[in-house]
Amino acid sequence: MSAAHELNRAREALGHIPPDLPRDEWVRAGMAAQAAGLDFDAFDSWSAQAASYDSRAARDTWRSFKPGKGVGAGTLYRMATEHGWRDDAKPTRQAPAKPRSKPQAPTKAPRPGSTPADVWARCEPATAQHAYIVRKAAQGVPLDLLRVLPQGDPLRIGGHSMAGALVVPAHGPAGELQSLQLIPPDGPKMNLAGAPMTGASHIVGTGDGPLYVCEGIGAAWACWQATGHRAVVCFGWGNVSRVAAQLRQRDASARLVLVPDVGKEPDAETIARELGAAVAALPEGWPANSDVGDLAQRDGLEALAALLEAAAVPEPPAPLLTPVSVLDVHSNPSPPPRFVWDGYCPRNVVTLLGAHGGTGKSTVALMLAAAVSTGRELFGAGTDAVPVVFASLEDGAGIVRHRLAHICQCWGISPAELGALHIVDGTENPELFASEGRGPGDVTPVYAELRELVRRTGAGLVTIDNASDAYGGDEIQRRQVRAFMRSLAAIAREADAAVLLLAHVDKNTSRARKAEGGEGYSGSTAWHNSSRSRIFMSRAEDGSLTLEHQKSNHGKMRAPLALEWPEGAYRRPCRRFRQWCRVSATA
Repeated sequence: MSAAHELNRAREALGHIPPDLPRDEWVRAGMAAQAAGLDFDAFDSWSAQAASYDSRAARDTWRSFKPGKGVGAGTLYRMATEHGWRDDAKPTRQAPAKPRSKPQAPTKAPRPGSTPADVWARCEPATAQHAYIVRKAAQGVPLDLLRVLPQGDPLRIGGHSMAGALVVPAHGPAGELQSLQLIPPDGPKMNLAGAPMTGASHIVGTGDGPLYVCEGIGAAWACWQATGHRAVVCFGWGNVSRVAAQLRQRDASARLVLVPDVGKEPDAETIARELGAAVAALPEGWPANSDVGDLAQRDGLEALAALLEAAAVPEPPAPLLTPVSVLDVHSNPSPPPRFVWDGYCPRNVVTLLGAHGGTGKSTVALMLAAAVSTGRELFGAGTDAVPVVFASLEDGAGIVRHRLAHICQCWGISPAELGALHIVDGTENPELFASEGRGPGDVTPVYAELRELVRRTGAGLVTIDNASDAYGGDEIQRRQVRAFMRSLAAIAREADAAVLLLAHVDKNTSRARKAEGGEGYSGSTAWHNSSRSRIFMSRAEDGSLTLEHQKSNHGKMRAPLALEWPEGAYRRPCRRFRQWCRVSATA
């Protein structure tokens, strides 16, 4: 079931719940609507149908809702079902009746004289001199279907007198008078209490041609003035998808053009794709909630006509599952995997380097950074000479500089040769990814800054030291871990780089000083599964180090390496390559 369908289902369910509920039930319905994905406009449009409606109270209440506080989307559908809603998305089945926690207040009947027909019968014909029509510069718009409530009329909505209000009829799908929208000369639009707007609409103009589907009557007037074609008023964005679906069902070949206010464009595109409709959106730069009426008043009706003429059906979204060509694997072969550190660190993916704290993984990672940035081998394996970004999130600048000085001294490297090595200290703001509770989590501004640094430097190796500081989620929650690892892989693919993530190991492995009986990582198996290469470092009781290549999806695994650690420094004699690797071991 698509996201748009779920939103439409939620709107329909909310529309079946009377807004004239006791406050606690009204709040509960609002929380459930939010949990179901509805926005404030949908909640506000629904609430405005109540006689006690207060726009400020509605907004303040909406802002007070806290997601995940015990009221879920299911509450919305349960409440709607209790008021006669039928969920067409689910098969009908008999279920044992559940006792209600508290008696439901009966739906309030309209007060005498306040039904749509009663109010309409008291109205007078509208004229072009009404303050709202003048304010909207709606000269010449059809007035035969509009009315004005006479001065002295007793109707009040939300504590406001409606005397003198412009009255817009809202007709149901069968053409019946379903509700009324009243627009006082100097007040906000108000919907008639006790007469829901769900599925109701009003059409400006007559004839054939395109149908412009708008949220409010001001936008509909502007569309009619600019084109002479019909424009449909939906009385709130929450009603647009339902009204547009009715129009499409009525005429499968009609050209429907959705005309969203600023901020509703993504939702409009979703609805348009489902219905085969076009979208006419305002250019960028307009304030939130601006509509085409504002465009017409500023730039003229010709500019609006051009915008409506250019409306187009949105392109379908990119497929989530991408087809892979198989018929040309020989004639057009894909290139083999490439490595920044031969065999160990493939490009475009994440490599995990795990070890117990104090083993020396930070120093080995810094050795690799120095080797790659200067084009040197490390432990007998070749490297690509590429720029390196080293994000130190655990140790401050002083410690990293101290280690690097020893590496340069032991290898005979002049610091002037390290122009391609970019080290950043992130100890004050280490988190690249954060999650609250069991939610999916998301990247942080620090991640965005790191990503930009990688782009700007053209880095081919990105080292992150380490996962316990960079990852602000639950290490055993698979969904969060995979999302974090995917965010690092996105940097790798974007930069055609290798990402090396340092991580601690689990307690069993740490105590055993080897991977047997434990794992070369800590937490969910997603750490292992999401990395394409994994390296494990362990230190024996005699101080010797072993570097094991425990996973390689892109090539043959490297043989284990024994690293010596004599007198506070460790080294590996590489006679075949005529070099010694010797650095400080204080990681």
